[in-house]
Amino acid sequence: MNPKLPWWYGGNMVSVMNNPAAGNIFYMDGTNGLDTNAGTSPDVPVLTLTYALSLCAAGNNDYIVVLGNPGDAGEAAWPIPINKSKVHIIGTPFQAAPSPLFDAPADTACFDITASNVEIAGLEFSCGASYACIETSGTIWKGHIHHNFFNWQSGGQDAIQLSNNTDNADCPHWWIHDNRFGAFTTQHGIHIAYNSTRTIIERNFFLDVASGGIGVYVDQAGAAVGAILDNTFTVADSATGEAITFIAGTAGCTIAGNRTSEGVVAMGNVPYRDLGANNWGLNYYDIQAIMPVTV
Repeated sequence: MNPKLPWWYGGNMVSVMNNPAAGNIFYMDGTNGLDTNAGTSPDVPVLTLTYALSLCAAGNNDYIVVLGNPGDAGEAAWPIPINKSKVHIIGTPFQAAPSPLFDAPADTACFDITASNVEIAGLEFSCGASYACIETSGTIWKGHIHHNFFNWQSGGQDAIQLSNNTDNADCPHWWIHDNRFGAFTTQHGIHIAYNSTRTIIERNFFLDVASGGIGVYVDQAGAAVGAILDNTFTVADSATGEAITFIAGTAGCTIAGNRTSEGVVAMGNVPYRDLGANNWGLNYYDIQAIMPVTV
């Protein structure tokens, strides 16, 4: 049986082919590109994501195809501002690696999303010790993050943080699915710090959620998340709420089909915690179905 799914070989290019409204396509190669190139074909890629974004038009459904391994080369500033709405940043596999790596060179995030309807797929991320790989600023609608690897080779504080630098701003309608969260994350996998209604988090794999950290953490009173479905967590220890935790004042999320394990021994505590008022279906820890703790 071939263990690699079609997205690995296609580099998520199916996203381009299946979008009849696709705009321009630009190519970036962090190893062999030049920012004096046109970026309009794989033969003349640009070097930096910052420059590739400057070629895109907001709202045009433009695509940036990431070739090679960008690492931390050439970017003018970190985090890289993802500032064009309806832009799609798509990684393609190269050599033996499944995803091009964005590796923040200092204690900073990799991407700061400031525009709505952004898609990020097929990439790998490592970030600074005090930041998340992908962060948000302002009210951001309909982000789509899928088939990425986070903190798989080296670490960062969080993987994805939906938060804002403006009070009472929202991050609704996100779809976060089929990502792999690595053991080098030192805190939370997905950290939702502001309202994120109608967001769907599904089919992600969280490898060894850090001791003291949480796989999916909703920690904004009044925040609502649409659904957390069919995710798999392995945890470093059996701390309460280590897979999924909602703080007091959260409400309305549906949580079902999630699985958590610590190892061959039975877990000492329930890995799901709800201090709010959310809707729980059938979730598992070890091989047991379980309701969340409420303390």
